[in-house]
Amino acid sequence: LDDVGNELGSIINESSGFSAREQRFRHDMERLKNAHQKDIRFEAMERDRILLIQKTFRILNSYYYRNQNMNSSSSVPPLAVQRVKITFKDEPGEGSGVARSFYSSIVEAILSEEKLPVLELGTYGALSAAQSTSNSLSSHAQRQQRPSRERRTTLATYLRSDRRSSSMLLSSEARPFKFPLSSTDTSIATTTNNTNNNTNNNSETNINEHWTPSKIKLGVSIYPKVAAIQRFHAEKITGMLLEGLPTPQLQRIINIDEDLRIKVEEAMNILTS
Repeated sequence: LDDVGNELGSIINESSGFSAREQRFRHDMERLKNAHQKDIRFEAMERDRILLIQKTFRILNSYYYRNQNMNSSSSVPPLAVQRVKITFKDEPGEGSGVARSFYSSIVEAILSEEKLPVLELGTYGALSAAQSTSNSLSSHAQRQQRPSRERRTTLATYLRSDRRSSSMLLSSEARPFKFPLSSTDTSIATTTNNTNNNTNNNSETNINEHWTPSKIKLGVSIYPKVAAIQRFHAEKITGMLLEGLPTPQLQRIINIDEDLRIKVEEAMNILTS
């Protein structure tokens, strides 16, 4: 039964619950780990976000290029390892607790809304590029061309399905996201009518109280961008995006204007249909 559900697009994997997928993932990881006897070491890692990202990917790139050149015909992925050993600079220990701390730190660093640092190609990347240009491009290039086309086709299919699935999650019944008043607007409202200002603030609190703090933070980042595209429906569309899209996709459209524009157009189509 080990090969059940291995087929591409298998309905078993699509319809299975988390426990089944978790078991499958553990099985695949054990298979890869047992087929590989090498360890990877992240030594004297920094706690600073930029230094942590740069050093982590420098080590991963070094390990990847070295294994790719040594085992180009192997079916084992170049980044498969037996164990991961991690130490932080000026901090004792390298056990599982340190590893969990490293995983949490690197994930938070990458998913942060701050701009990612510049990652230099380095000597391994330059060496790999020089080797690839010096090698013959006859049979090897032809063999590599077909998987590249297949990957591009798969990626395009995924993006189309991702857009369709995300548009299905957007609902006109979603509650609007009330953007907080700016300091200028608040002072004007206070000067003109203090009573109305208190009423408006209370209504804003009631409207936004169902959002979690993380959603409110995302909403504050998304709303101005949505308002620049659809000013009169910005609150409604922002609420549709916050309720309909998962957090990673929300973080992505904050940084990619074209993706955000597509989602705003999808929301407008739903509102006007």
